[in-house]
Amino acid sequence: ASGGEYELRAPFLVASDGVRRTVAAAVEAADRERRWALPGRRFKVTRFEDTSVRVYKTVPFRPPEDWRGDINYSARTAKANFDALPAPGGDYCGVLLIEPEDELTQGLP
Repeated sequence: ASGGEYELRAPFLVASDGVRRTVAAAVEAADRERRWALPGRRFKVTRFEDTSVRVYKTVPFRPPEDWRGDINYSARTAKANFDALPAPGGDYCGVLLIEPEDELTQGLP
């Protein structure tokens, strides 16, 4: 965590980068600047089709008084994920991840 530069070597890298591909673009640029590389040893990004598209809705959440207020709460089903993270004052910030066409949850405010 010194903020300095370092090099890490690995035979294979699995990573999750945002839609802007900030990390992948930086690694690709650094790889292009290398003078030489063995055939097949250049950095390559493989993008996979997103087969689990979700949209989110934020949901105010206040757990019952007898529940702990210092941990995250989660619930998952085949169609939805709900995660609630503690916020100051005892409230939670809830995030509901749903399929875009899910009729049951589309009516939520």
